[in-house]
Amino acid sequence: MARASIRIEGLRDAMQRIDEVGERARRPEPALRAPETKFDLQLSERRRFSHARGWKRITPEWAAEKRRRGLDPRVMRATGRLESVLTNADAGDIRFDAYNAVLRWGLKWRSTAYYAAAQAKRGRRAVVIDRQARAAITERVQRYIAGEWS
Repeated sequence: MARASIRIEGLRDAMQRIDEVGERARRPEPALRAPETKFDLQLSERRRFSHARGWKRITPEWAAEKRRRGLDPRVMRATGRLESVLTNADAGDIRFDAYNAVLRWGLKWRSTAYYAAAQAKRGRRAVVIDRQARAAITERVQRYIAGEWS
């Protein structure tokens, strides 16, 4: 009686491809550090400043005080520096890096536009990105993991 044997062709290649996908999934930093990702974050900030949602309204007294000082009375726009830094990603003031699959985006500590004291009062320590930017970044990372993006 003859015994049946099964031989799988290309198993080593398949295992190597799976290992490559696993490694890309563990280390998606190239996709996170991409210029396109930075641009998505800038667009998120532009949308945020154009709609001014997400910030607590200022009091009428504070708006009047800002006007007296010659500042823009809108929320988070006294001089326009913060908006400029976040929407243009000024290199000296913006942190944009990825390490251990974590993307960091926001103002550097002690940058000229740092506003952590105001944000800390609200219990927030980071800039929040919108759904549109989050979806674009997620898609880029998924394409990178699948090997469709380099």
